[in-house]
Amino acid sequence: MPKARRTPSITDSDVCDTDVMLLRFLELLSDDQVVRKLKSALYRQALSDRLDTLTQTIAGLTSQLESKESRIVVLEEQVELLQSECDNLDQYSIRCKLRIRGIPETGEGEDTTLKVLELVNATMAITPLVAKEEIVVSHRLVKQRDTGDRPRAVIIVFSKITVRNNVTPHTNTKSS
Repeated sequence: MPKARRTPSITDSDVCDTDVMLLRFLELLSDDQVVRKLKSALYRQALSDRLDTLTQTIAGLTSQLESKESRIVVLEEQVELLQSECDNLDQYSIRCKLRIRGIPETGEGEDTTLKVLELVNATMAITPLVAKEEIVVSHRLVKQRDTGDRPRAVIIVFSKITVRNNVTPHTNTKSS
């Protein structure tokens, strides 16, 4: 046979003890010093909880900041590399450029490419002849303040360095 469970019974002495405890608790709550200590403990706990939350937030933000800083370092290195490559390309492209001074100006709508071709092919008698397709760009420099009546220099960009090298020995100009 299973044993019967005993249910706890509340006796008069238990009720008395509870009443006494409640009365004592109410007395303590009426004491200002006890109330201040309770409030202080509650505030301390709330502040401690808030401090823990802030500490976790700061730790997360610090981690994100470190990640961003390492990304910035990588990007700065890439920028330096790309600047170096760009400088190298600029330096390489300068090899195909030539500046010629003394070509007379005919006005605002002049075709400097045709003037350069005429000068190079007819006047300098360069062989093989330079074709129009071998000149990528030609233009006059902006006017300088103290040039007087001298014509502005013409900058020519050739498609290949070999074309420029073929023209250069026949000129008495400074390349740029």
